Amino acid sequence: MFVFDLVQPTPPMRVTAETTLHPALRYIDAEGMKQQLDGLIKTLDKGIVPDNLNLYGAKYEAELVRDVGQRLLQSLILPPATRRHPRRKISVNLKVANGFFKMLEKTEVALNFGADDSEIWDVEDISATGFRSVVPLARADGIKIGTLLGSRPESISHWGAGVIRRLSRDAEDNLHIGVEILSPRFIGVALFDPSQPGAESDLVGMYLNRPSDSSGEAWLLMKPETYTGSRSLTMQLNGKGYLLLPLALVERGEDHDLARYRMMEQDAASEE
Repeated sequence: MFVFDLVQPTPPMRVTAETTLHPALRYIDAEGMKQQLDGLIKTLDKGIVPDNLNLYGAKYEAELVRDVGQRLLQSLILPPATRRHPRRKISVNLKVANGFFKMLEKTEVALNFGADDSEIWDVEDISATGFRSVVPLARADGIKIGTLLGSRPESISHWGAGVIRRLSRDAEDNLHIGVEILSPRFIGVALFDPSQPGAESDLVGMYLNRPSDSSGEAWLLMKPETYTGSRSLTMQLNGKGYLLLPLALVERGEDHDLARYRMMEQDAASEE
């Protein structure tokens, strides 16, 4: 399904009927892997991580390892997924803020009145769910896969939130950065633990829902290790109070938690 071209330092390409064959192409033969993965997944279904499975000394739950195994198996037997949203070539400048705390500085919660020190990146192509920028390596300090990135086109007044998903470096020492867009807009919010009434809270988050969202759920970016499935929170948003009941930790990154909560509006009496 994928082919490497040894002549060009590029990521693997999808094999298509139009692929030009030449001696520098290399394919991965994974024919024997399907049976091994089938057996491993059956063992993991029983909650057992085999002793001979080398995870480089790390300890992982059987459920997590099984999910990874199933994804690997699907990649061997299913055709690669096609892009749901077409990419458009575009040339636009983006202001960017790298990391949770830099993004928080762009909200009213942070009360940041200092000079804007945002980096400016050029966008090469964009779709409804992501974009790609090419940045000189010297200007990409702290850029890692899995970290948050705030972005704002120069003609737009609000910031959007994304996660860095792909990185590659070309021969000119430029970094090609692929970003998944989590939300085109985020709002800084103060969060409180209702089990500690009257206590000052240093919990802050970024609310990701679009203005038209009517799902009854709140998607929040928070500081790392903030989310727990046993703790509810309260939030003030647009002059209203909400009780947030934990639903799921969507992703835990080096600099953030991305979590889902059931969002229930509170009346003034209950807040008091």
